[in-house]
Amino acid sequence: MNNRIEEKIREFLGKNNQCQICGSRASTEIHHLFSQTKRNIKNYKELIHDKKNLMAICGYCRDKSDAIHISEKEFCDRLGINIISKSGLNKGLWKMIYY
Repeated sequence: MNNRIEEKIREFLGKNNQCQICGSRASTEIHHLFSQTKRNIKNYKELIHDKKNLMAICGYCRDKSDAIHISEKEFCDRLGINIISKSGLNKGLWKMIYY
């Protein structure tokens, strides 16, 4: 991770100091709602670390956060951007654009 991204994450944790799952413990970690897979990072670069895709959590709730994810469409809707990957596009729309 580059310094700018680390700074954004520290800032996010500073503003969201309570766990967003249990609400009773201090947040110590960041959970990405739309996963940080290689493909997602390649397609969306630093947008993966946008605050609309982050959740501040405590270490205790980390396992619970693994079940909390959003789809590529939800991620793009939250950020107000277009879907980049083929798999995220509506199949009919993909055909209309590329065939």
